[in-house]
Amino acid sequence: MSNMTNLNAPKLMKVENYLTWKDSFKSFIKSQDARMWICIEDGYIAATRRVDGRVKVIPYEMMDESEKLMVNAEKKALAVIKMSLPEGIKHTIKQGLLMSCGKL
Repeated sequence: MSNMTNLNAPKLMKVENYLTWKDSFKSFIKSQDARMWICIEDGYIAATRRVDGRVKVIPYEMMDESEKLMVNAEKKALAVIKMSLPEGIKHTIKQGLLMSCGKL
């Protein structure tokens, strides 16, 4: 996975340019790590285990390596989304991102 030190994600300058930005943003994210786009498009799915007959979300420390990679991809994807948006609209989408699991 890229360490994203050369992070030059496309910036959304105006809402009217959303479709053009989304196409560029999608290409950028996929070039960093395809798992990041999966988290954006499908939403992150928490790792679970059956414990005492119930399905429970497990803490990071109990996840296997592939589950940890998805958690990290989701965190990076959300960070890139936030860095790509203009200051004036970040606050308006914060709750929306939480409710839609990061879907664009």
